[in-house]
Amino acid sequence: MTRFDQTPIDASKILEDPTLIDTAENLYVIVRNMSVMGTYKDLIEAINILAERGWETVSISTDNSYMYALCRSPHFKRKNMGAE
Repeated sequence: MTRFDQTPIDASKILEDPTLIDTAENLYVIVRNMSVMGTYKDLIEAINILAERGWETVSISTDNSYMYALCRSPHFKRKNMGAE
């Protein structure tokens, strides 16, 4: 099973199984999409799915034919790192 914390994760994986988002344990994840024509349709759809679940897109960047979206989870809970 693919975990959502294995980033960057292809936007197509989110479209195939939107419940994948529920496995995220990190505060931030990176979603990517490759598009030769520059439409990045899968990334836009994946961002919309994330937004419906409360995620916030913090930034978007491109590198050659890839576009990346850095997304922040609204459900993140810090693990107990020990006494301070």
